[in-house]
Amino acid sequence: MLAERFIPRLFEQIAFVAAVHPKGICEDLEMLEKGLVGDGASAKSDGKAVAADARKSSKAMEAATPASENAVLAEWKSSETVQDWARVQPLLSGIDLRPYLFVTKDKKDYFGPVSVLGHLASVVEKLFGGKMMVQGYEAELKLLVQPEADKVFEAVRTKIMSTGAFETMPAGVDGLIVLVKAQPGLQSKLLDFLEALPGSRCGPWAVRGWQGVINDAECVGRLTTLLTEWSKLTNNLALKTASELTLKDTKGVR
Repeated sequence: MLAERFIPRLFEQIAFVAAVHPKGICEDLEMLEKGLVGDGASAKSDGKAVAADARKSSKAMEAATPASENAVLAEWKSSETVQDWARVQPLLSGIDLRPYLFVTKDKKDYFGPVSVLGHLASVVEKLFGGKMMVQGYEAELKLLVQPEADKVFEAVRTKIMSTGAFETMPAGVDGLIVLVKAQPGLQSKLLDFLEALPGSRCGPWAVRGWQGVINDAECVGRLTTLLTEWSKLTNNLALKTASELTLKDTKGVR
């Protein structure tokens, strides 16, 4: 509840993963909490000592971060706010979070398309068509006002994430590309989507197509950082190689 209210980005990242996990858990959250175990117990009552312990713990976690660690977990470990939240009892490691997500789905349905879309439901369905077909909807997508574009993006992203299958490009990804091209204000949300992908289970498709729609300086930087993380993977050679080649192309090496 605290994450949902005060750290919505963190809450969404956890929710999308837990909703499609067969046991309703978020493994990255478990890794985060285990890395912080004992930090609260070792903290002294003196305020300066507590702050020093927290800084020490944060630095230790950063030092222990493996090169192959996914971007989402790395982001969490670099945030003092997220670390403070993760120390709050009770810990959520191993807990099936689906019952809570079901209760909150009146705000956002993490188990399928957003249910309260109204006339936008047909737009969402169109974006799950073939590549050539969805490209023909760009003019229509440009007519959406920002709140509508946000709803459509979230519905498509949720449906894609709910499949849990990323070895080949899921239906809807071409739709996201066209949507972001028509609505550049969604670039940050697109990066949120990419950063939440499980690097160990993604096919090479995950590195392609984004350069044509991501041109905001901050988002370009985030994409480069993500590709760099993927290029260091030790458990997904195909994605690692594709990321390395894309980075070389971007830098003009090839």
